[in-house]
Amino acid sequence: MHRSLLGSSRLAAIALAAGVLTIGVSTNAASHPKPFRSTTQIAPPPAITFNFMTVDGNPNSSNNRVTGINQLADIVGVYGSNCTNDPFTSFTSAWPFTKFVVHDYPNSKGTYLTSITENNPPALAGFVCSPDGKPGIWGAILYNDKWYLIPPDPNEGTGQNAVMELLGINDNPTAVGYYLDSNGSAHAFEVSLPSEQVAYFYPPFTLSAEAAGINGKGDVTGVETSIANNVQGWFHVNFSYYTFSYPESLSTTPYGINWQDQIVGSYMDSSGKTQGFISGDPAIKLSFQPIYEPKNLGLTVVSDVNNYDCITGWYRGAQKQLHGFVATSSDWPECTLPSSARSR
Repeated sequence: MHRSLLGSSRLAAIALAAGVLTIGVSTNAASHPKPFRSTTQIAPPPAITFNFMTVDGNPNSSNNRVTGINQLADIVGVYGSNCTNDPFTSFTSAWPFTKFVVHDYPNSKGTYLTSITENNPPALAGFVCSPDGKPGIWGAILYNDKWYLIPPDPNEGTGQNAVMELLGINDNPTAVGYYLDSNGSAHAFEVSLPSEQVAYFYPPFTLSAEAAGINGKGDVTGVETSIANNVQGWFHVNFSYYTFSYPESLSTTPYGINWQDQIVGSYMDSSGKTQGFISGDPAIKLSFQPIYEPKNLGLTVVSDVNNYDCITGWYRGAQKQLHGFVATSSDWPECTLPSSARSR
């Protein structure tokens, strides 16, 4: 089920003073299972028309991805494919995405940033491969040019299961992600910053779960493997869990969520192709719109969506290269408020 590009999957807190953070356990309601509710697909709203632009942080790399976007149309992305011979390198960029700032954790084997806040300066969340020679994959936050490592969860595994990732962060800020236990099962969590209060998510009837995205209201989405071995999406709001799957798909993997509870991600169809989607609120008006980057050759992944219907992700192009993209809607052609209405 794991959507990690490392072949395995990923707790945290941030005290913006020390390079390694401490963990505090919370009795937050998200830590306790709540009633499971399935959702029914209803007639979709009018489709959003997206205009795609390719955004490659490194045109010389064959593995580019845009992983996140905030409300000011700042994006974060990654190029590279692994933690060894083609190490992950992260970047940020601002509209119109022609200049890139590289972000690498010093003395590591790769840096993969997944999400970006609207704060000034923004906080960036993600994970780092073997930072400072430490084994495993570590959750990490970059804020005001300083890196903060997330210490392993007490139940995290060792060896190939020494894995933790931060996959999403909102402006509060609260980060979400997952860690692996000794059996390789993923456990979803959120951490409120800088209070260091951690809460775990337990979607009912699951073998494994990851938290992938969180919006400004604290609503969370992620991916789970059910006890029936179905890979599907889950959504947590108002102390209840909802599950959802793209119709007739083999698997559904959510990546991001906005204030309106629109969820984006990818699904695998019956032919084995991976394509993107955007859905309505699973608790109220579940509906799906498929998303295909026009030049894709069998793979489109939608990684994030902001409150202005601007989406990010990546697609497979010619020579099987991965290219990042940003796609704007006709209502918000600059991915945010018009230039004349912005404060920065």
